[in-house]
Amino acid sequence: MRRMLLTVGLLAACHRDPGTSGSPPPTAQTSSTPSTSPPPPPTGTTTTVPAPQGLEDRAIYLVMPDRFADGDPDNDLLGDAGCFDPADPRRFHGGDLRGLTDHLDYLEELGVDAVWITPAAAQVGCGYHGYWADLVDPDDHAVEPKLGGEADLHALSDALHARGMALILDLVANHTGRGATLPDQHPDWFHDDADCAGSAQPDVDCSLSGLPDFDQDVPEASAYLTAQAADWVERYDVDAVRLDTAKHLPADWLGHTWVPALGDRPVVGEILDEGGYDLIEAYLDQGLPTAFDFRCGAPWWTPSPTAAPSISSPRGSTRRSTASASTARTSWSTCSTTTTCRGSRRSCRPARSTSRRRARRWRSPC
Repeated sequence: MRRMLLTVGLLAACHRDPGTSGSPPPTAQTSSTPSTSPPPPPTGTTTTVPAPQGLEDRAIYLVMPDRFADGDPDNDLLGDAGCFDPADPRRFHGGDLRGLTDHLDYLEELGVDAVWITPAAAQVGCGYHGYWADLVDPDDHAVEPKLGGEADLHALSDALHARGMALILDLVANHTGRGATLPDQHPDWFHDDADCAGSAQPDVDCSLSGLPDFDQDVPEASAYLTAQAADWVERYDVDAVRLDTAKHLPADWLGHTWVPALGDRPVVGEILDEGGYDLIEAYLDQGLPTAFDFRCGAPWWTPSPTAAPSISSPRGSTRRSTASASTARTSWSTCSTTTTCRGSRRSCRPARSTSRRRARRWRSPC
């Protein structure tokens, strides 16, 4: 298969001395004068900012909102008050969606044009990271109260799109948090010890770290998960999705049921595997559009047969990827230097532009 190689930059937080030009926002636990109100709306006529090209051309900034900036201290003690403790690395620290919205100028100055946030669903226990959702049937669409609420997530989405920036949302379809409501309501929707014992697919049929593990073969569970995902992306005008723990999901269900529920949005799945590429290829062959390659930090993307993927917004123009629609696979290297997987795809080496392979050089602003 002919493969074209591209490089994109995934930006992490940069730490500079306070007071320097372009300094990052104060962290949630150290902010002495946090903003308590959302940024004022723009005045005069709103100008539509054209959306940049497809996902592979964006500088993506990954944010865990709880650890970024506290825009509304009044929500710090909402939900489980015992889970707020800025001195404890396993508790909430006070960052929220409003704090992120307040600092989009800072991200834009870095050259960021896509913001990837960790899951925003209401959590059980002290899931500051977002991966322990407290799900319920019927789905209540709850946003974690310590991060704000639905209005704050809508405001973030609108503010990003007004700048021509994309919102990438992390979603989870594999499990709930321990103590979540849904497993008590529908225990038959989840794998049990018998499903795991002797399974030929322990990554799929067994619990991950003791978390309640969905059985996607149960029609009601499948319908709940696909409807929930579709609701998140439609409700908040999400441009692209990062799927947590993708390798713990049935590949055929993921590619043929869950991904189509998201429409034509780009989806990248987390397949944390240190073996060969057979597992990644299996998920791609079943219809997962993209998967992270943790051996070299490069996601593998399968374009549709008719068009390359794009991120579009009703506020901005739709622009297609520069990749050829006939390309069988494309890798996006997220290495922080000018390296990408090449050749056999089993090692990283400096990327050089050729007529068959292109690499866009990216330099960290840190």
